[in-house]
Amino acid sequence: MTDSSSAARVSRRPNRVQSVRRALAVLKAFDDMQPDLGITEIAHKVSLSKSIVMRLVATLRDEGFLQRSPGSDKYRIGLAAFEIGNLYYLSASLRREAEALLQELAERFGYSAYLGTLSGDRAIYVSVVEGPGPIRVGPRIGSSAPAHTTAAGKALLAYQSPEDLERYLATADLAPETPQSITSKGQLRDELRAVRAQGFAINRGEHLHGVGAVGSPVLDRRGVAVASISVSFPLYLVPEDRWPGIAAAVVDTAQQISRRMGTGGYDAITREANRDGIA
Repeated sequence: MTDSSSAARVSRRPNRVQSVRRALAVLKAFDDMQPDLGITEIAHKVSLSKSIVMRLVATLRDEGFLQRSPGSDKYRIGLAAFEIGNLYYLSASLRREAEALLQELAERFGYSAYLGTLSGDRAIYVSVVEGPGPIRVGPRIGSSAPAHTTAAGKALLAYQSPEDLERYLATADLAPETPQSITSKGQLRDELRAVRAQGFAINRGEHLHGVGAVGSPVLDRRGVAVASISVSFPLYLVPEDRWPGIAAAVVDTAQQISRRMGTGGYDAITREANRDGIA
């Protein structure tokens, strides 16, 4: 690599950052008082030339972040921006709705209760309520684990759209975390089919040695998982005959959160035992 090519890349980098900042400034120009703006108005608000604003607006429109206002030459915020903003709202709403119910689960069974989400091929624990018992097992808030090794992750995977599930399976590295981990895609498909049939997932020490868990999905209106509720416990203290009771409480909690958020997607659990994308 020559010095000139390196310098050229370095010199282009600030321009990319500047373009991103300018595009964000254009989006921020819209507010409740002025939901519709023309090119001249945007240029004035962000202190940029009309030619630059026209290029930025064209790109933002092509990507769905802006759209033409009906019957005028002005623009308004587009669906893509709404969808991204709604992700933040959904995440904040989930944590708010889940907090008290996670507390109830933790107190009832004496072990930690979790709210999890899916990011790529990993389950992320965005909220944790520790149980009152002296034994602490399972992940901490903000930690993550391969989705195929956890009850939280398997509950999320089982209720993804067929397209998203196939994308996951095409690229997922099913490396074992423990000897109990699922390591083949065929085995994982069978497991996810079982999760959909019963409405909850079980972790039999697949992520951490000696640590089990039960998880169930929080569903949106399409029946797609947007989060999961789970409870973890030491396998040597919680025999299998207690798992159904924990599972029933976890499923009920996940259903309550889904309904409180107005998603109503839990009809999908009783409506379908299997999904074509998992067959």
